[in-house]
Amino acid sequence: MSQNSANKEDILLDLRSLKIFSATCKMRSMVDAAEQNGITQAAVSLCISRLEERLKTKLIDTSVRPLRLTSAGVLLDERARRLLDYAQETSVIVGHYASGRIPRLRVSLINSVIGSLPASAFEAIRQRFRIEYLTVRSGIADNLNTALLSGDVDLIVTTENHVDIDGCVRMPFVRENFFVVTPPNIETVLDFEQLTKTLPFIGYSHNTLTARSTSAHFTRIRFRTSALYEFDDSRGLMDCVASGLGWTVATPLLLLEGAKRPDQVNIHQMPGPGFSRDLSLYIREQKLQLKAREISKIFREGLTTNINLMRPNFPSWLPDCFNNITENED
Repeated sequence: MSQNSANKEDILLDLRSLKIFSATCKMRSMVDAAEQNGITQAAVSLCISRLEERLKTKLIDTSVRPLRLTSAGVLLDERARRLLDYAQETSVIVGHYASGRIPRLRVSLINSVIGSLPASAFEAIRQRFRIEYLTVRSGIADNLNTALLSGDVDLIVTTENHVDIDGCVRMPFVRENFFVVTPPNIETVLDFEQLTKTLPFIGYSHNTLTARSTSAHFTRIRFRTSALYEFDDSRGLMDCVASGLGWTVATPLLLLEGAKRPDQVNIHQMPGPGFSRDLSLYIREQKLQLKAREISKIFREGLTTNINLMRPNFPSWLPDCFNNITENED
């Protein structure tokens, strides 16, 4: 037998043995543990002896009554209970997936999406998949990616344009075009250079994807500027624009997140070439990947509903900045 095989055998702990051991620890009695598991006292004693032999340490002091755990026994008992609980949870989850249910779903969305989705979208997902526990978080894209890869969340919606995350399925479902947002007294925007002579630029924090996309576009069109203020989300940024402190670039969802009325800001089509961002849903867990298309559809419909509510109040071209991505367009 190779050293590698021996090491694997040393750490092999079967759930049945751990269940018997855990019952013995809880009841401090091999007799009671045997009765609970439907086996003999001798079988319980043999099980614990084999565990001690395999782990090369004493787990239970049988010289006293009731039985007393050694320090190694206390540690194994704690870990055994966690393993048994996890095994039970896994069994339930797999059964739920087979029946189309998702017992628990942890979602993390970029700020502009969570600030623009109607509550009905989350309820639609919960009911469609019969979810018992739905957790929703928000944040910037880089933090979302880390949370997904570490297993802290099950899916994210972010704006990583055509970027693959290892081991994850990506499903783009919305494309947004950027436009210019100014205070209401600015009636036309012919070029950025002229606009900046009137008002300074206000942007998103440099660690956000929106800021990086904006900077890349400015570089492409050879426009140089720096932001007077930087914000992680749209509310503070749009407040500054509405107050006449500067101008910015945004998308329909960023404007919706900023919660500004048409009399508070003015929006303009991009002078010259434009740029866009894709909203994409990323799912890591294989069992959830089959649900990705349905979940992205619910998100898309919820966002579209709120975008359409903006239609009567803003220029007729605004809805054209928000486009569904078809299944064949990735």
